[in-house]
Amino acid sequence: VIKLYAWEKAFQTQADSIRTTELSRLVRVALGWGLGNVIWNLAPFVILLTTFVTFTWSLLLNGETSAMKSNATATMPMFLDPERIFVSVSLFNLLRAPLILLPWSLSAVIM
Repeated sequence: VIKLYAWEKAFQTQADSIRTTELSRLVRVALGWGLGNVIWNLAPFVILLTTFVTFTWSLLLNGETSAMKSNATATMPMFLDPERIFVSVSLFNLLRAPLILLPWSLSAVIM
């Protein structure tokens, strides 16, 4: 049917323009998926970094004596030491799996 009256070039041009549009949209979708994966994989590290920066920043703003005012620790200020870091990382890793499953669980409850 296409070979009738030498319409091959016209259909080839149409097919090429449609394919170019399709490829540009596929590239956009692939870039979106890639960006989503980068954000998804970096989120735990960004959350940990934000937590540690906030903790350290609050110590610097309030001073070391703010921990001494509370009855939580009698005389020792609360520093960011390796023990706190490792315990925090461990607790965040324990929370990671339930938080990953939370959206799927909510959608299952809604359905």
